Amino acid sequence: MKKFIAALCAIMLSLPIAPALAAYTQADIYTSIDSGTAWMEKNAAPLKRPESAASDYYIMALARANKPYDYAAYAKYIGSRTPSTNNDGQRLIMVSTACKTVLADNFVKMYTYSDMPETASELAGAVLALDCGGYEVNGNGITKNHMLAALLEMQQTNGSFNNDVFTTAKAVLALAPYKNSQFKVNGEHENAVYTYDTSAAIKNAAQYLSISMDADSGFKTINNTAYVIMALDAIGMDADNDSSFAYNGLSPVSWIKNRQQSDGSFNSSADDTALALCAMVSHLRAMQGKSSFFDFTSHDATDPVADGSVVNHSGDGAKENASSSDGGSDTIELGTPPPAREPEHSETKAEQYGPLPFVGPVKQDDDNGDAAATEAAKEPETDTDGGKTGLIVLFTILCVLAAAGGVFVFIYHKYPSVIELVPGKVKACANSFKNAVKRLLDKLKLK
Repeated sequence: MKKFIAALCAIMLSLPIAPALAAYTQADIYTSIDSGTAWMEKNAAPLKRPESAASDYYIMALARANKPYDYAAYAKYIGSRTPSTNNDGQRLIMVSTACKTVLADNFVKMYTYSDMPETASELAGAVLALDCGGYEVNGNGITKNHMLAALLEMQQTNGSFNNDVFTTAKAVLALAPYKNSQFKVNGEHENAVYTYDTSAAIKNAAQYLSISMDADSGFKTINNTAYVIMALDAIGMDADNDSSFAYNGLSPVSWIKNRQQSDGSFNSSADDTALALCAMVSHLRAMQGKSSFFDFTSHDATDPVADGSVVNHSGDGAKENASSSDGGSDTIELGTPPPAREPEHSETKAEQYGPLPFVGPVKQDDDNGDAAATEAAKEPETDTDGGKTGLIVLFTILCVLAAAGGVFVFIYHKYPSVIELVPGKVKACANSFKNAVKRLLDKLKLK
């Protein structure tokens, strides 16, 4: 009996600990990748559908997983493609680089610098496209550093980019290689200089992603969750075990894996399967300490996986900035030419955008919310329109009284017999009003 009780206690003590960490090994992830690629080849062969985003992401996943493929044939297939948007052009640059094809500078410039992106998603995509192949293309005096500064300016005070999970994760991927950099940007007003610290921006973005996660540790769609996993891998956070993203045995990685069907697909969708494979390959690379998913110039192939090897999540994909030789903190002055976009953090918009330190993100719990409400209640209320409203009401009352008095005086002169019917006190008041009006007219010499 004592042995039984001891065993039962051991099991109970282990219960709170076991679900806290996900149990996926490199072999688990590799098996998931294998079954997913088999489904893609059978149902969405890239060489037959080279125009699709699913094919592009799938080829990138194959390349980063070090799987054999006829990459030259795929590069030839997509060589004549004319992208219709910046996002399409940037993805084409990335998949071409994955196929070890070097594109002409003019083509790269067209979808990164020439048609300057206006959104955080397109700016992040432009930086990723340039970095994936090590492209150093200047567009009208605008450098990649200016694009990074412009992207940093777009970060909201809650840590997000565009208040959107996908855009925020994509921005983190773009900023990750420059996590030790600072950017100084001239403001709109004279002598106004704003400093942006990339490390702080990444930290705040990760916090935003953490509090945006659903209870099942996913982000509603494969697209969102896959990009979050790749972003966390790029900054050295474990998307399967980090306490900010994994609890009760659930994690973004488990959320993706739980969408894999018995046939190897994810949600029976080519688009979802391709992106899920990118996330799985990214996570496998992070477990092996390799460079981040979109760093196609690193050429560090994934290692063969024969068994459930131990997790080694040490690769954060960080690389030195071009102007920093020691990888330490580096401040980049960006006075001339100006950033790609006008600063979003002008003095008139300080409540939405701002230089570091950032205000948030802050996870609002009930206690903090009540405290904030209490403090707000203590603040004296100032009604700037209250005085105007009072004057309008007073003026209206006086006008009504004057009009009534005028009518009364008219009746008194025209029909004195009617006034005789009015009680004495009212009549006395009328006489007083009449005399007051008469004196006023005498004084103004208008009698």
